[in-house]
Amino acid sequence: MVDGEKGCKPFHRPVLLKEAVDLLAPKKGGIYLDGTAGGGGHSEEILRRIIPTGKLIAIDIDPYAIKILKERLLPYKEYCKIVHGNFASFENYLEGDFFLDGALLDLGVSTEQILSTERGCSFRFHAPLNMRMDCSDSFISAWTVVNTYALEDLVRIFEEYGEERFGRKIAEEIVRRRRRKPIEYADELAEIVAKFYKGRRRIHPATKVFQAIRIEVNGEIENLKVFLGKIPYFIKRNGRIVIISFHSIEDRIVKSQFRAWEYYGWGKRIFGKPITPSPEEISENPRARSAKMRAFEFYGRNG
Repeated sequence: MVDGEKGCKPFHRPVLLKEAVDLLAPKKGGIYLDGTAGGGGHSEEILRRIIPTGKLIAIDIDPYAIKILKERLLPYKEYCKIVHGNFASFENYLEGDFFLDGALLDLGVSTEQILSTERGCSFRFHAPLNMRMDCSDSFISAWTVVNTYALEDLVRIFEEYGEERFGRKIAEEIVRRRRRKPIEYADELAEIVAKFYKGRRRIHPATKVFQAIRIEVNGEIENLKVFLGKIPYFIKRNGRIVIISFHSIEDRIVKSQFRAWEYYGWGKRIFGKPITPSPEEISENPRARSAKMRAFEFYGRNG
């Protein structure tokens, strides 16, 4: 059981809620996809704007999020299909609704997911290394990455996904330590990373390494690339996709793909620069500070 399942407390606060749904511009009778539905904040706002004739496909890879979604979106059950799955495989869940009027992705990880001791995503706890968003799945775990990946693969992950300046040194220390015994716990890994940093820091020294391992474990970058490779073939004329990212790599991928679509005449970027949260939102929800939102409108390949 994931921590906090009893009573199903609210999952997390959606970032750029109104701004994202305004950009998506859902209309009555439209068919929309929320590929990372999470606690249902964006999904509920979309549903409010498309009922009584529209439909939403809400997908999330986290079983706990699905439980929350089913409770939160119960009043909209006639208009919403909730799916436990990966947004990279969204086309498998469309059924007769083959073409979409719009799609939304919020690529952030919730506080509940980070702080779940079952997942071992936080360096604050003595928890087994896991980091899988779907613990029922057969994907590799953080333990697998830390204890079995070759040195050069660890370096690549830390430097590419975590932009960690001590990536090679940290990887070498991990390999040295695991020769004696496997690295089992999150706080144990955090201690290894912290030794390379001196003095006080705004963020914990292990933040970037943990982020990099989580991205690798869940295939977050690959999932995004697969989604972007498919979605143009499933969006109707004048349909939009809106993507909120929290990592510079994700934002660069989205930015590059939107520019390519525009170059080939498939549509237009709604804004040249990303939209970011207001100071007020960041003050209320500090985790929103790194969010960047981009949107694209297709001219009409389908429908």
